[in-house]
Amino acid sequence: MKMPYSYPVDLTIEYTNNTEYRECLRNLFKMNSENYPETENMDLDEETMDEMNYDYQSATVTMDFIFGTTKSIPEIMELYEKTASFMFSTDPNIGLTIMLGYDYLDLFHKLLQKIVSGTPTKELVQTDIYNQLHTKIYK
Repeated sequence: MKMPYSYPVDLTIEYTNNTEYRECLRNLFKMNSENYPETENMDLDEETMDEMNYDYQSATVTMDFIFGTTKSIPEIMELYEKTASFMFSTDPNIGLTIMLGYDYLDLFHKLLQKIVSGTPTKELVQTDIYNQLHTKIYK
């Protein structure tokens, strides 16, 4: 029986390069290395090998949880739509994907920690974290 997903609110997300970012993403998504693609017989450089260590199943579960948790918050949906527009889209799921990208994950995670911990929307949109993320997206 599969355990219900719970967002890792105690996880610290800090990175200064791509390798650290991918490790943070793996931890956030609670990736299972048994689900990584087989790369043993591939002639890959270290960076590409690290990029391949990705569990799509865990990523989908986490992203579905995040979207389900945030879809009723108009201010977050607005951020998704704005970031989606960077890819010439209005699809909030594309926006969510961008928010989990290198440029925004650190701030977005801090915001998600507040959302999952039950911070009311009215308070949430007045936090420094929300304002920093909003400013970064709209600059």
